[in-house]
Amino acid sequence: MGITETGFERPIQADIAADIAADQRGTISAQLDVSESTVIGNLNAIFADRLALAYEALEEAYFGNDPDNATDARFVSLALLTGTERRDAQPGSVTITCNLAASTVFAAGDLVVHAVDDPTNRWLNRDVVESTTAGDYDITFLSEISGVDAVAAAGTLTVIASPIEGFNAATNAEDATAGREQESIEELRVRREQELALGGSGTVDAIRADVLETEGVIECLVEENTTDVAVGDLPAHSFRVVVWDGDPGAVDNDDIAQVILASGPAGIVSAGSQVGTAARSDGSTVTRNFERAAVVDIYIEADIVSEIGVAAANVKAALAAAMPTLIGGDVRYNKLTAAVFIDGVDDFTSFTVGVAPSPVGTANIAISNTQIAQLDASNIVLTGDVS
Repeated sequence: MGITETGFERPIQADIAADIAADQRGTISAQLDVSESTVIGNLNAIFADRLALAYEALEEAYFGNDPDNATDARFVSLALLTGTERRDAQPGSVTITCNLAASTVFAAGDLVVHAVDDPTNRWLNRDVVESTTAGDYDITFLSEISGVDAVAAAGTLTVIASPIEGFNAATNAEDATAGREQESIEELRVRREQELALGGSGTVDAIRADVLETEGVIECLVEENTTDVAVGDLPAHSFRVVVWDGDPGAVDNDDIAQVILASGPAGIVSAGSQVGTAARSDGSTVTRNFERAAVVDIYIEADIVSEIGVAAANVKAALAAAMPTLIGGDVRYNKLTAAVFIDGVDDFTSFTVGVAPSPVGTANIAISNTQIAQLDASNIVLTGDVS
């Protein structure tokens, strides 16, 4: 047991207890009673249990430097050694229209609102806000908490949580973009292996990996055109980074440009309608272009058949889970229709999808490489046997 020629073998508690008993009989007496009903037998069980815990710790330490076997905090530390940092949970983001008095300045976090009937669902302004004249200003707010529970429906962020002079009213016309949970160990394990396989910067995969490391970036797509002529809207010998960082965008243009400068190939044009400024090591600055994924709102109408009835919220959640999460990911009609068959759903008499209210489509929806499909619960209309 322990370290052997083939690796580490951890004994279980029963085997340890048996070994202790065998040693006692060999040393003291072959007739020594070490059964569970004796004091010696009970002591052996206690000692064996503690030794088993020690062996578990030794096993963890032995495999701790093996990325394929390390777990939890030990694997997080291993990933850091090779340059892959675990992604923290991210807050949600939303554009809130705020009515402000003239000539006011608010620091980041000064403006605080919460959802109607939910004072714990708080959102704070991300940036410094300055008003020139009295009126309405569209301002980016971030949720106070991070993770997928950082959500707010359109029209609910209207309560000023911390009254402050010059901040008169607030409302959000659109649903908030939900936050993101902390990266799981398995997700980190996969991403570390992908990054190690990249073999340096300048490749499409390397650029994507680096952009995804940027706090606030949810998804990224990188395209390249290595030919001597334009391909579609990509110029000759160019690459394009397409970023999804929520709506509104959570990441400053300059931060994205800095990553593109650091990881992109030298002398190759970066394409896109968005522009950021990046600093070189010598202090000079350059611009880098990229693209933000345009949101394609998806609408669904379905007439549900259920003998026992089913909650509309549960069907909507299943449909949302069946949506693509990648930039350029097409919306698959059959995948959505299959998703409605949760417990309690027997059939549907109609199911239509589209990119506008009252959809009539019964086919896939193509999403381009500069778009990302989004499905808000408010865009799902369910009829029939739902409540």
